[in-house]
Amino acid sequence: MVFGLSGFSASSTKRSQKKKREVSSISDWQKVHANFPKETRSRIRKAEKNIQIKQDLSPEAFYQYHEHILKKIGKKINYSYKLFKRIHDAALRNNCGKISYAIDEKGTIHCTSFLVWDAGCTYALLGAFDRDCNPSGASSLLYFEEIKFASQFADNYNLGCTMNKTLGYAKGRLGATLLSYHHISKQKSILLKFAQLLTQDF
Repeated sequence: MVFGLSGFSASSTKRSQKKKREVSSISDWQKVHANFPKETRSRIRKAEKNIQIKQDLSPEAFYQYHEHILKKIGKKINYSYKLFKRIHDAALRNNCGKISYAIDEKGTIHCTSFLVWDAGCTYALLGAFDRDCNPSGASSLLYFEEIKFASQFADNYNLGCTMNKTLGYAKGRLGATLLSYHHISKQKSILLKFAQLLTQDF
């Protein structure tokens, strides 16, 4: 890697090894679905009966939902709305990002996701799900619909990483492989700070 690019310098960077979960070969999404565990396919079928996946959630509503969900489990959101709006608007402006969410017939949002992509991979960059709604299977359906969408132009679906065993298990149920990668950070870099949120619990 060339550290002189994009404002990097060897003296101001810190390199460490982290892990991510990634679903590969998503261009054949039917095969991806067939390889899901029986439990995951069952959750998707259940959710399809009364859950809709939509894309009309505003960035402000997305942020407020994420903030609300974290508050329910005693956590605080670790990025500002201003920063998220900046990244969101840039992604939409360049046609490489969108917000999706799962909602039931009563208007209750079960989970959300902010997806971004490049030529080879899609990234579930940020998201939140209501643990009280877990039995609905909405999170499995949302992930699957994102994989189907991403299969049109990418071959990999990056789910980021989590230290939470329950969330790690949930991501593993989607056939995501745990991979190691090198993480490079730079102090006071706004974009790198946001990129680190790939590790934030979904």
